[in-house]
Amino acid sequence: MKQILDISQFFIYNMSRDMKRFLLFLTVYCISIIVLGCATTREQWVGLNNYGVKCARLSLFHEAKVWLEEAKGLNQESATIYNNLGVVYESLDLNEKAKACYEKAIELDKKKVFRKNLELFNKDHGEGNQ
Repeated sequence: MKQILDISQFFIYNMSRDMKRFLLFLTVYCISIIVLGCATTREQWVGLNNYGVKCARLSLFHEAKVWLEEAKGLNQESATIYNNLGVVYESLDLNEKAKACYEKAIELDKKKVFRKNLELFNKDHGEGNQ
């Protein structure tokens, strides 16, 4: 008896790694649009921030930048968003923006992790400690 192949399994199996990552990104993006359309403002910026972090962890830094900037537009008082944007900007070699975001995060919240990220940034880029 001949085996019937599911074209979707065959298609995904033979896809490149980048194509799989893009497909994952597209799927999560579509789900996010649906979920965020029904969310409150707080849920929206938290969701956008979390999605930006997921993109960054997949090294999708341009996509992460878009989502985190959108989150910042909804909540400009979140040190976490500024910190995360700093990490993404630094990964994209947008070092002036990265430093400004790290500094803004510390201004909003004096958490040790935010100060540590700025210290590491200054060390990596040959600037004095603050």
